[in-house]
Amino acid sequence: MSICHHCGTHFITSPLCTACRPTSAIASCTPPEFAVPQRLPLVWREKFGAIDRAGGVTLAKLAQLPLPDRLRIRCNVFALLFGAAYYACKGMWKRGLSLALLMAALTLLMMSAADLAGIAPELARNVGISIAAFVYAYRANLDYYKQAVLGDDSWW
Repeated sequence: MSICHHCGTHFITSPLCTACRPTSAIASCTPPEFAVPQRLPLVWREKFGAIDRAGGVTLAKLAQLPLPDRLRIRCNVFALLFGAAYYACKGMWKRGLSLALLMAALTLLMMSAADLAGIAPELARNVGISIAAFVYAYRANLDYYKQAVLGDDSWW
């Protein structure tokens, strides 16, 4: 457990103090046991602080956060645009591959169902690709938190 030298708040899993977030005291508020997040840019440390304020991986207090923090946690534009390639660049290739296979199976299932229903399979394919992009955008920040802060490099 670490104590913020600026405000005295106790924190365990945060790479910076989530109560005061002083920009000048970020180095003094960082616990020594989390060496990996220290080499990350300030933007990621702020996202990780927002995830900690939301309750960690479970995001139990997400609804209590203001809208900008909720968007910071649940929306990643680069993951929306690049999908599995973004995951691979961030070192989360296992999760990216799992999501890609799951989304490909979902898209094929939607295309088959659309063909049976008499709907153009191209429409189902486009909807499936769109759903996949939004799933990547929705999960990316929390998955990166699991990898960088918690050291969880699993397939899911």
